[in-house]
Amino acid sequence: MKSILILSILLSGLNLQAQQNSATPPPMVLVTGEGIVNVVPDQVLIKSRIEHEGLNPQEIKKQNDAVVDRVIK
Repeated sequence: MKSILILSILLSGLNLQAQQNSATPPPMVLVTGEGIVNVVPDQVLIKSRIEHEGLNPQEIKKQNDAVVDRVIK
């Protein structure tokens, strides 16, 4: 009977010890930051889709080239 009483006291003591450790948070450091960099762009990317229909490939290429020249200007 004595051993059961001692065992129950030990188990309840461990249970209380576990509760005490989980109640206090561990020490920690929280850091929050933001960085902004402003630079002048050195590249530009232009995507275009130009379509012309016709029977003469050279004439269609000239039409497409004219449209591209206008876009670039």
